[in-house]
Amino acid sequence: MPITAYSQHFEKELDAEQLLALMNARSTPPAAYSLEQLPDQWREWIKQDVRCPSCGAPGAQIVNGATARASSTVMRQPHFRFVAQDGGDAHHRFCDFHHWDEHAPHSDSLVNFGSARSRETRLVRMLVCKAIERRLFSQADIRAMRQWFFDTKSQNRYVVAATEQALEYRWRLRCHTHHFGLEFHPSHAAMPGFDWDEAALSEFSRVYKPVLDRFNYVRPPTAAHTRARALAKHFGEEVFDTSVLEPFYKQTLNLCTFFATHTPELGYSRHAAMMFRWEGASTVLLAFCALLLHVSAWDIQVAIAKLGQLLASPPPADDTLGNVIGLNPFHDYLAWQLVKEASQLAVEQPDDLDYEAQLRTLKAEMQSDYDAWKQRQ
Repeated sequence: MPITAYSQHFEKELDAEQLLALMNARSTPPAAYSLEQLPDQWREWIKQDVRCPSCGAPGAQIVNGATARASSTVMRQPHFRFVAQDGGDAHHRFCDFHHWDEHAPHSDSLVNFGSARSRETRLVRMLVCKAIERRLFSQADIRAMRQWFFDTKSQNRYVVAATEQALEYRWRLRCHTHHFGLEFHPSHAAMPGFDWDEAALSEFSRVYKPVLDRFNYVRPPTAAHTRARALAKHFGEEVFDTSVLEPFYKQTLNLCTFFATHTPELGYSRHAAMMFRWEGASTVLLAFCALLLHVSAWDIQVAIAKLGQLLASPPPADDTLGNVIGLNPFHDYLAWQLVKEASQLAVEQPDDLDYEAQLRTLKAEMQSDYDAWKQRQ
């Protein structure tokens, strides 16, 4: 269940206690209701006003928090539940909160801009405060970005066809950027130290070059492969086609790289910043840079100008403005990319996904060609 939700009346994203505080303050005379004693008319107002932060569903209900009697440990935070008129789940079926388990960990797609646990998150929090204070973006813009992402996700779907074999095959293809060599000629094997294994890898790269050219524009890290294997459990299900985000992802990584390279306060070396292009950036950087680009119509030059303005401006007067939940639209992007590409391979060449068998066949053919060539000499 979402901890925060969007109030149309207050035009901001709030948790249950923040919403109640604002409602108490606007009452005439000011009220002092607690979450446990909300009057029915207030509950009805919340139901009409508050929207899901992901899909915009109405029907909000506040679920009170819970603490353990013996230890006073917080067992459950106050949160929102969105209920349809028939009593079912009001969320869109592709919403991040559809059938949400209130005991499950929060998705990394949701980013707390108010966090100050590291130098990176502290700096981003300050920049978010500055941006809201200077009206470079607002909480309404943050919600609009979520809506854009949700609409994009809803309109672009495909059915997962990736098998374990297809995923492994796609993963092995990533290694072949280092195995492009000369086209094999039988005379090469006359060298005393000829390496048949390396020659077979190079020949594989040549024979399957069309496939490699499609998929080896990026070398996903091992963590993405591990995550992709977990995501493949959605076999046969309709999921979001993340490939439509590719231009936005690349532009966001470009901004993340520029930001990290030219902002020593973030703590990244030049090499670490450059590696973003291949391994992805941190969740908080992706969320912040994507938001800057979103409010800049995805024009990176406009976004950089805003970033420079924020970095050069004085500290914000109100450092609580950053207490908002942002969105990382590229959560698990590289892993989902692997799943999509493996699904394509599984459909296009279902009987040709045995990587080791392909290598053995190529090597045997090369050795046979060499034997025939040698007999002719």
